[in-house]
Amino acid sequence: MMCGDESEVEVSTLTPGLLMSKQTTHIGFGMNEKVMTIDDFYQAMGDIAKETLGYRETKKIEWITPETWRAIKDRKKIKKKIPDTKSPRIKERFCAQYKEKDIEVYKEVSMQR
Repeated sequence: MMCGDESEVEVSTLTPGLLMSKQTTHIGFGMNEKVMTIDDFYQAMGDIAKETLGYRETKKIEWITPETWRAIKDRKKIKKKIPDTKSPRIKERFCAQYKEKDIEVYKEVSMQR
């Protein structure tokens, strides 16, 4: 491969019967050789990974009750309102509400632990 030229890919032997180039991948030995593009190769590898590993499942923390989640969402809504406000008085009011809601959320979470 030439320095600075990423468009050219050098054909090299990786293992017996497996050659990789920019366009095709040769898999097999002798007469029963199968030719596939690199995109097909990556697609096949992705399909195999999905079958064997599956998707990563996000786990919701079960020790937090739905009421606490609702309080966290309310706190988040108040926090989003603070930078959108132009009036200093209203901004101070939202900051005070946020502090109250923050204390409430921390109390609820600490009681559930």
